[in-house]
Amino acid sequence: MTYEEQLRVQEENKQIYNYIINNVPCEEFVNYYKTHNQKETLNKYNIRTIKQLIKILKYFNYDFSFQKGLNKGKKSTCSHEDYLKRGKKSGETQKNNWINKSAEEKDRWSVKQKEAHSTDKFRETIRTINLNYWSNLSDDDKKEIMLKKSKSAKQIWN
Repeated sequence: MTYEEQLRVQEENKQIYNYIINNVPCEEFVNYYKTHNQKETLNKYNIRTIKQLIKILKYFNYDFSFQKGLNKGKKSTCSHEDYLKRGKKSGETQKNNWINKSAEEKDRWSVKQKEAHSTDKFRETIRTINLNYWSNLSDDDKKEIMLKKSKSAKQIWN
């Protein structure tokens, strides 16, 4: 989008905003928004973005604290133990699905995995870069690098 097009879109958005503020009663707009969803409100008043809609609602002093679905100050209904149970159940179902597969399906899956890992271009390029880097270093440079790595590892673990 060119700069001129951006300016044109901004100007049109301002015109829509000004038209709604000047010609649509505040109560009518807010009540329509409360009774219908955002998409219907956008379509009825020819508003382009949700950001514009929120800006208009703020101008009309709409109270956003009572919106549906907001849990301000409330604890979630699901505890940590529930999440752990769900994870265990999904793990169990995956194990059961794997057990129920035939040997041929398991072999096909392992072949696909090996192919995926062998054709991974990202890992392959990293390996080649590392090999080229290490092959161009002298023996003294390699020893210095290994000493630095061992010293940093000792500092981390001590």
